[in-house]
Amino acid sequence: MICAGIDVGSNTILMIVADVKPDGSYSVLQDAQEFPRLGRGVDSSFKIHPESVSLAHQALARYRTILDDIQPQSVYCVATSAMRVASNGNDVKSSLEATLGYPIDIISGKREAELTFFGTVGLTEQPECVIDIGGGSTEITVGSNGQVTDSISIEVGSVRFYEKFSVSREITSDALHEIEQVIQSQLGNAGDRLFKSCKQVIAVSGTPTALAMLQNGIEKFDAEAVNDTVLSFKSVEALSRTLLSEPQTLLSQFPGIDHSRAEILPAGCAILLKIMKLYDLHEVTVSTYGLRHGALLKAARIYT
Repeated sequence: MICAGIDVGSNTILMIVADVKPDGSYSVLQDAQEFPRLGRGVDSSFKIHPESVSLAHQALARYRTILDDIQPQSVYCVATSAMRVASNGNDVKSSLEATLGYPIDIISGKREAELTFFGTVGLTEQPECVIDIGGGSTEITVGSNGQVTDSISIEVGSVRFYEKFSVSREITSDALHEIEQVIQSQLGNAGDRLFKSCKQVIAVSGTPTALAMLQNGIEKFDAEAVNDTVLSFKSVEALSRTLLSEPQTLLSQFPGIDHSRAEILPAGCAILLKIMKLYDLHEVTVSTYGLRHGALLKAARIYT
């Protein structure tokens, strides 16, 4: 069954098209990414910027061409934090649906966590914890056997913190302390509960993927080379020092890291570092799977 899963996020719009088997395994036909940054300015204005909407239309127009060519039997498209909180989110949704040609489901943080978890670990029996650091929010989810047992979604994201701390100045030690306080105030005791319930913590999304590439010296994205990379606390701390010491103009010169990812990477790295520090996580394992894969399996009715 040919299906597609699309993730309209606060920084990226991601799409996977695959031939999905009844057991949930699949062969990837297309795996695409675009960087419209719908979350730009949303934290301060509560509106999605017209330029970002225009870029999103361009991205979804390209995706529609791919879908028209492949003719999938089922498509499921979800939108996350930026569309959830923006006052014009529903208007943007309607206009983007017209371009894509398929409905867009603005999902809750809880539903985002569930789909990301299933898309990342599937039916794994061992209890797993998944951290998804997005542009506008971060989800932490625990479960096993395809069932989520606990989750939390917090309004902490790489685009949010980039705009607050990095656009006009460096992320200083005071800013890092403030980031830590925000994370702690929103997670609180829930973080202890979530992280202590499983042995392995999996980190998904662009931030851990980019950090894995930098750590391993990967100059061109290779999912197989990145997947299952272990990031120790010491490694994330060292990468954070490197990223925070680089001027914004030089961040995009890191091999293999897209400009739109590079400029928000210090903020994303700071979020991961502070979560690991606050909850004594010695390491996380990077996965290149995530929300779009969960949307794909929902489109194929493998996951409800």
